[in-house]
Amino acid sequence: MRKRPDVAAFLLDPVPKLAVLQAELEDGSYHPGAARAFVIEEPKRRLIAALPFRDRIVQHLLVSAQLPSLERWFAPQSYACRVGKGTRQFTVGVGACARLAS
Repeated sequence: MRKRPDVAAFLLDPVPKLAVLQAELEDGSYHPGAARAFVIEEPKRRLIAALPFRDRIVQHLLVSAQLPSLERWFAPQSYACRVGKGTRQFTVGVGACARLAS
């Protein structure tokens, strides 16, 4: 990711760029940029749309701010992008479900 020119430029001097982004978010002038589309072939052919780096920062801010209030609505078996719900917990959960079903 850091090899991309937009990411390198942002990380070279992040403080003023983050200040501009914060001001845009606060005054309502923020608009997301155009996604970059590309195809990957592994494990299967898929079209990927990648946001510009500054938009990924905003996306992470939104998720970290809103996710705690949404947690109660998620199914207990949902593991994607949740604190304490990684691959290991998924494996343990699947094992428990398998034991209940047998």
